Amino acid sequence: VEHSVGAVVNTTVILICGFSVIGLSSFPANQTSGLLGATIVGVALVADLIFAPAGLALLWKDAPET
Repeated sequence: VEHSVGAVVNTTVILICGFSVIGLSSFPANQTSGLLGATIVGVALVADLIFAPAGLALLWKDAPET
């Protein structure tokens, strides 16, 4: 998990920036979808960083500590 955290965070930051640019639109539908997309991706990052290690720990109880 610690090997992929950097890639996940970088990808999420790029996606949030992209959705935020769409959120700067003057068209209300684009504005709403851009801000909603950025929020969902941010929440997904937090959930991924919390639940992925916990899930892996539950699945691999017999794995040696490194």
